[in-house]
Amino acid sequence: MEFSKKAKAFFKDKGISQRDIASKIGEGEVYVSKQLGKNEPSPKFLVQLANNYADFDLNIMLRSEEVFNIVAEERVNYKTKSIVLIEEIEKKIKELKKIVSPK
Repeated sequence: MEFSKKAKAFFKDKGISQRDIASKIGEGEVYVSKQLGKNEPSPKFLVQLANNYADFDLNIMLRSEEVFNIVAEERVNYKTKSIVLIEEIEKKIKELKKIVSPK
């Protein structure tokens, strides 16, 4: 989902109108409307939103779903690799204990 849809959904869920946003950030309604309609709003607008709405997460708003999917896949792969690595280490430790322990 692109920025425009995410941002509009965020404010709609909170019951915040474009007029409310404009008033809070000190800009006109037309400016807010234009910026919210863009998929690449101005850095100034993004900073204004982040500074005035603590739960407006720019990381979430600006990332594409594609990035989230890649990150989720990497976490699964990382976890799987970690488990395999731990099992290999435990096996090596057992082998070493057999070698080192008195018979």
